[in-house]
Amino acid sequence: MAPSEVLVVGSESALCRYSAALEGPGVKQPLQGCRSAFGLDLHPRTGQVAVGGAGGAVELLSRYGKKTGGCLFTSDED
Repeated sequence: MAPSEVLVVGSESALCRYSAALEGPGVKQPLQGCRSAFGLDLHPRTGQVAVGGAGGAVELLSRYGKKTGGCLFTSDED
């Protein structure tokens, strides 16, 4: 993530990146683990992003947007 970027998640399964100067269209990155994303956290030193949402999944992305890991909650009761 660049210092001039804004990250947005919402009701669809995607992470959107916008330039703070709104230079050109935003970049939409699909998320495989979440049906909808509603939680977002950014590590201040490494720039890694954690995105969580419906479906009990959390995806970890590098500062460049590449998926580096994640976890998915599964229940034995279902």
